[in-house]
Amino acid sequence: MTPAAISFYEGQGRLLEMIARGAALKDTLDRLSLLIEAQSEGLYCSVLLLDAESRRIHPVAGPRLPAAYMRALEGAAIGPDVGSCGTAMHFRRTVIVADILEDPLWAPYRALAAPHGLRACWSAPIVSKDDVVLGSFAMYYKEVRRPNDDETGLLAMAANIAGIAIERQRREDELQRYQGRLEALVAQRTDELQQAMLEQRAIFDNATTAIFLVKDRVIQRCNRRLEELLGYSPGELNGQPTRVYFPSDAAWEAFGEAAYARIAAGAGFVADTEIQRKDGSCIWTTAFGTAVDPTDLRKGSVWVGVDISERKRTEEALKAALMEQRAIFDNVNAGIHVVRDRVTQRCNRGFEAMLGYAPGELDGRSTRVYFPSDAAYDDFGRRAYAPIADGHAYIGEIELVCKNGERRWFASHGSVIDPQHPASGTIWISHDVTERRRAEAALQELLLEQQALLDHSAIGIAFVVERVIVRVNGELERMLGYDAGEMKGRSTRCWYTSEEEYEAIGAALAPVARAGGVYSRDMELVRRDGSRLWCSVHAKGIQADRPELGGVCVMQDISGRKQAEAALVAANERLERGLAEVEQTRAEISQLAELSSFLQACATAAEAHAAIADYAPRLFPGSGGALYLQDDSGVELMNEVLRWGERPLVAHFMNDECWALRRTQPYRLDQPSSARCCAHVAAGHRSVGPCACLPLLAQGKIFGLLYVEHAAVDGGRADARHRLAVALAEQCALALANIGLRETLRQQSIRDPLTGLYNRRFMAETIRRELARAARQGAGLAVAMVDVDHFKRFNDTYGHEAGDLVLQAIAQLLEGHVRQSDVACRHGGEEFVLLLPGLSQARAEQRALELLREIRALAPTHGGRPLGPISASIGLALFPQHGRTPEALIEAADAALFRAKAAGRDRVLVA
Repeated sequence: MTPAAISFYEGQGRLLEMIARGAALKDTLDRLSLLIEAQSEGLYCSVLLLDAESRRIHPVAGPRLPAAYMRALEGAAIGPDVGSCGTAMHFRRTVIVADILEDPLWAPYRALAAPHGLRACWSAPIVSKDDVVLGSFAMYYKEVRRPNDDETGLLAMAANIAGIAIERQRREDELQRYQGRLEALVAQRTDELQQAMLEQRAIFDNATTAIFLVKDRVIQRCNRRLEELLGYSPGELNGQPTRVYFPSDAAWEAFGEAAYARIAAGAGFVADTEIQRKDGSCIWTTAFGTAVDPTDLRKGSVWVGVDISERKRTEEALKAALMEQRAIFDNVNAGIHVVRDRVTQRCNRGFEAMLGYAPGELDGRSTRVYFPSDAAYDDFGRRAYAPIADGHAYIGEIELVCKNGERRWFASHGSVIDPQHPASGTIWISHDVTERRRAEAALQELLLEQQALLDHSAIGIAFVVERVIVRVNGELERMLGYDAGEMKGRSTRCWYTSEEEYEAIGAALAPVARAGGVYSRDMELVRRDGSRLWCSVHAKGIQADRPELGGVCVMQDISGRKQAEAALVAANERLERGLAEVEQTRAEISQLAELSSFLQACATAAEAHAAIADYAPRLFPGSGGALYLQDDSGVELMNEVLRWGERPLVAHFMNDECWALRRTQPYRLDQPSSARCCAHVAAGHRSVGPCACLPLLAQGKIFGLLYVEHAAVDGGRADARHRLAVALAEQCALALANIGLRETLRQQSIRDPLTGLYNRRFMAETIRRELARAARQGAGLAVAMVDVDHFKRFNDTYGHEAGDLVLQAIAQLLEGHVRQSDVACRHGGEEFVLLLPGLSQARAEQRALELLREIRALAPTHGGRPLGPISASIGLALFPQHGRTPEALIEAADAALFRAKAAGRDRVLVA
């Protein structure tokens, strides 16, 4: 073997090794092309792959061919005249083209091959073992040339090796695709399995039925529903034997024998079982059990339990109901028979006894046997079964024939057994009414006799059932103005004067009738034409224990007697009204005198206001009103100080809004109207009743107004009410004027005329009272004595009028500085005293220093010029440290003040 041949075979070996090793297809085919090219000078090789679906070319190897040429071949379709390669793949045979420029197979591609100098092209199809064209192997020369036998063999060998490489690569690609699909399928199945497990877990945990896994009759795992059903907490049942929910060992053993025999045989087990809860109570369940793995019973069993306690109770109730119905069917005091196609299917003993048949004798016989004739049988069939066919019940009375030939009357009720299935038959309930019909006939004769008596009676008579007129006699029709027979069927409401009286008498009559008594009363009735008459009425039930029979009413006209009684009553009422008015007037005068006594005893205006507010509603029941006083500012304005009643009155109004204040005399309005009503009364456009505005005068001067608004009253009392209101206004005016005068005198006696502060006399009274309170409560009391510094020099410099102005400014400051419980007084001259209850020494000193700062800040002017700086000295004394009597405290504070002045003034010193 020549060295070239050895080299070729070695190259073949390396190439096959690359294929076996799984080298990249392009590298393998490039190596194959180079190996073949090395066998002949001027040889160029290419490998094209064929896309099986599109039938188009994809160049994969051609290491020495121009890249532009190889790119141009991409995507070319194979066919019968598509160069050497396309044609070889199309016809699945080797194609030899010796001259590309002349061969018609290359006509479409000459311009592609010519620029690169390619003249000859031999191509063999690459075919797989299963006879599928995979591509082509081509050999190119740049000269016109045909292959010899060796070259043809070399071409075939190259195509074969390329086929091996391509097939292996395709198998690997297919294997990878299969592995990818397998991995995707495994992932998908894993996801589905996980989802199924999650769903099963959700079903297990949230199912409304109990689910549990049992192995060797021990609970391995259960859902929450089983725990809830048996009353156990979560996880408490896991690991426990199933014996825990059986009421006894015997029940547990019996259940196990029955259940596990079925499961061992490969079948499921279903049974209704009574189980025991943790608290000892028992419930019924339907248990479903099956093996986890029928091929391996050691894996345990899975059980599903459904609570059927309610169903069990329903079944027991249904059994009881069926037994009750059977008892009713057999023992009811009525005839019951079931009929299908007009043949008796079964009947109770009551129906057989009514017709005189033995037990069971009527079953299966036509209902014709108990009808008196064929005509009666046919007529009843038409009348009864027509409404039943339409879904209604038949109710009526029929005449039947007993077995002994006697005819009797029955009240029968018939209806279809199942409306959804009419063919199921009908059920009939019958009562023997023969005696009732005979009684009704006798009663009819009696009624005719009674009607004869009624028609010739001299008083009105009516028979009533459930307050409906059944019949009346002619006298009652004449009394009430009705035509003959016109009142029959009407409600007794027709002769009552009102609905209220109708209801009231009905309520009063019922218990009397039930007791078997007679209800009697005189009452006013209404005729048909609306006129009224008085009658003496007597009513009684026909039979006390049977109210459904109704009653009888007897009426006698007593209008003449009533007129005489009414005249007597009217005279008596007039006398009583006169006496009542005298008594009321006496009571009003007594209350007014009592109020006057209280007003005279009142010390303050507030006490008087309270007394007036208390007595006004008593003097004028149902009224409303208010007391107004003149504003102190001098404006002609009335301000409310008290009111009574619930009228929406104004709290303030100008004097010119009231006719009484304008005219200085009482103003009375019995029928208010917008034209004559005072503006302060008509405010808000409200509805106003009879009213009066009464001015309060003192020494001829108006200082207030009493306003009274009455509820609607009888005209006879209106004048008396007005006189009483005027008297009340006079008493109020006198009392309030006297209190005002006394208050003015009192203020003059306890107030300093220059500063308006309390004077020394008031201070002496107050300090004793405050000391007593402090001693009683264990609290403190501070006394501050304030003296204006250099006040004499101030008077000498600016004059006494300016000095007075300074004293007034300091007084105003003190009044604004003190608390409500404090007292500010002028002690005399330029000295002031402050009583400060409940303060500690530190707090009292702080208050005094604050006061000094505010005094220094004063800047009064007089005659347009400032009066200069002002200061003061303050001496403090405290109870009980510096004294327990008024004199001791005042003396201590005065001493402290003296020391403050001696120390340079404008300061606070404590005793």
